[in-house]
Amino acid sequence: MEAILKDLEQLAGVQHGCIYHNGEIQATTFPHVLDANLASMGRMLDQIFNGVESIGRTHNEIYFELDENYLVGYRIDRSFIITLLTGKDINFSLVHISVRSAAAQLKMEDARPQKAAKAAPPPPTAAVAVAKQLSTEIDEGLKPLLRAILSALTHRLGPAAKIVFQERLDEWKFSCEPKATNLGRLIQMLAEEIADKEEKVSFIRDAEALKA
Repeated sequence: MEAILKDLEQLAGVQHGCIYHNGEIQATTFPHVLDANLASMGRMLDQIFNGVESIGRTHNEIYFELDENYLVGYRIDRSFIITLLTGKDINFSLVHISVRSAAAQLKMEDARPQKAAKAAPPPPTAAVAVAKQLSTEIDEGLKPLLRAILSALTHRLGPAAKIVFQERLDEWKFSCEPKATNLGRLIQMLAEEIADKEEKVSFIRDAEALKA
């Protein structure tokens, strides 16, 4: 299924995509830290499409306008949902044709065995529970540095960087005190979301330089 998404990303303006089926994300090119969010979005889109169908309408596309992007959902054969993050200059007619061309391949996936259910995450350790009691307020003087780190991440991940950064920032704030001496930990957490090794090393170098 990832091949389908890679083909869609060859279209100008398509930045990330995911395929939702049977309550799970089956394939994604979004950073994996967003998997839970994408699954929730898939369920929401499924409910919207089913709701529209329940009143006798047929509607298999939905568009959400963001500040600098569009988030587009396509339902395929009442079973799969393809979600794409695109730029504002996207050619929707071309994307529509490309998505429909993938329908036959996706329908074949219905006949395959479902993925084994993912193991539930372990309960938080005592150390994490104690850490959550620490102050999560970020000092005003630290915020310009965080914005600079976000900018460096955006150069590597594109528009999805904002979501990834906030997820990891929240995790960082609850795992240690949010202060300058602990920024190295945040940088490493963010670097884990960059698949390309050279880009990862480059990001760590640039982000660490901002601390100096």
